[in-house]
Amino acid sequence: MLYLIAYDVVDDNRRTRLFEALKDFGRPVQRSVFECDLEDGGLDELLERIDFEVDRAADSCRIYKLCKACAADAIEIGRPTRPDEPQVWII
Repeated sequence: MLYLIAYDVVDDNRRTRLFEALKDFGRPVQRSVFECDLEDGGLDELLERIDFEVDRAADSCRIYKLCKACAADAIEIGRPTRPDEPQVWII
């Protein structure tokens, strides 16, 4: 399942730690926005990592679940941020 994560973290060190943690789960598509394609159980692990890094009193993080049809219908304006799916050839 594809998830869109958007965050606003006020502290530079926490923001950097969260960015690095999110790279383990997906790819950044804009500043403070990630796309994460997660398998079963991946969301629970992601939520734990986010909760560890975010200060609930000062920061915010929103997670949106996107169905395949919604993700396929995403509209991009400007330079592309989503790389094409790599072609894999097994011989």
